[in-house]
Amino acid sequence: MRSIVRALRATLPCALLLLPLPRALHAQSGAERCKAALIAVSPDTTDVDGKWCETLATYVIGSLDGRARGASSALAAPSARDLQSRTAGNSAGAGGAAQGEAVPTVQPTALASGSLAALGSGGGSDAVVAISLNPLSLFPSRAGASTLERSRLADVTILAPVGGSDTATAASLDYIGLRIRVNLFAGGSARALDSAESLFRSRVVDRAKLSAELAAILRDAPKAGECVALLVGAAAPSAARQRDACGRSFDVQRITDAGAAFRRYTAALRDSVDARYLGLDLRYDRGDPTFGEVPGLDGTFLFAGLAMGKRISPRDADQTSYGVRLRVGVQHIALDSGVVVDSVTSGTAFDAALAFEASYPTAFRPLRLLGGLEYRGGSRIAPTVDDALHRRGLQWRVSLDVPLTEANGIAVAFATPLSGGGKPTLNVSFNWQLLMQELVP
Repeated sequence: MRSIVRALRATLPCALLLLPLPRALHAQSGAERCKAALIAVSPDTTDVDGKWCETLATYVIGSLDGRARGASSALAAPSARDLQSRTAGNSAGAGGAAQGEAVPTVQPTALASGSLAALGSGGGSDAVVAISLNPLSLFPSRAGASTLERSRLADVTILAPVGGSDTATAASLDYIGLRIRVNLFAGGSARALDSAESLFRSRVVDRAKLSAELAAILRDAPKAGECVALLVGAAAPSAARQRDACGRSFDVQRITDAGAAFRRYTAALRDSVDARYLGLDLRYDRGDPTFGEVPGLDGTFLFAGLAMGKRISPRDADQTSYGVRLRVGVQHIALDSGVVVDSVTSGTAFDAALAFEASYPTAFRPLRLLGGLEYRGGSRIAPTVDDALHRRGLQWRVSLDVPLTEANGIAVAFATPLSGGGKPTLNVSFNWQLLMQELVP
């Protein structure tokens, strides 16, 4: 018996070494490894309430986010600028030589925009400046529509010449134009913002789950320090090396690519909202809108029209999209007495226009090519007036809008009559717009 007891006493310590350690000791060992790895990469870390692995996971995710920010792919909340319309119309006139594109859209500027156009027409060469303001965005009320809805609802454009005509007298410079654009489909932008924010909140929840998953991996990692170095390294580690250091693999692209995927979704959502419009095109011109083509022309010119457009977005965001634009309206002219001798001084004409659009995506705004036909028909005033204003007959117009930066671009438009008289016109304009702020209030 005594020999048995002596044998048990000799073997018991070795047997205890073979027993599994308590879970607390395993967790403590993992926490110690996380602590050593965290202090190695961030020596200033002091008290984290014992959450060494959780803090180390936060460090890894922060490092991956920093890499993503450098590549413009970090996950960030959608801003007003991200959802600002890329298809808003340029600040320009419509219905005359100052028209900057074939069948101008009525999608308004988000905040403010402007253009300086050089015109070549039968009246010579002129320069026209246009300023567009969105009063609902610049002077918002606390109640009512959202920021993005206001930015797409309406704007006011003022046009005036800034240079003399080659052939006209100084009196021909007495001109001012006013244009109001109203987009009745602006309400869809508020729903787009809600969808983008809902998706962002879900992505934030996913990020918290990834952080907890990574903390568990680091806690059980046999080589926590090496695991961290592999995860935050510039080169993607092999699966074998990651399993050797971390115990199991972790796909870092779920973090580094999250922002890019979210921005692609946001851009697609924004473009789907702006893919169609229906609205009003209201214009008031006083003076000589031909800029001297008809000497002594002076009067009041009114236009009210309904405009609509539809663009079909491709499946791939990097492909060209195509669309159609339509406008119908009524134009009324009231000339001042004595302007036209032995002729009527007022008249009304029907206006209709149809254009096809091709848009190619760029890093800034789409490059747009438009070509269309414009028709006007109504009561006669005088041949010179009717021809100069293209009040009767068919006209063809083509335009190209090329973005230079996110806020600036250049546009070229050419128009020539196909019937009814008149002369060709050329419009070259430099356009700019004010960008919205980065954060949504």
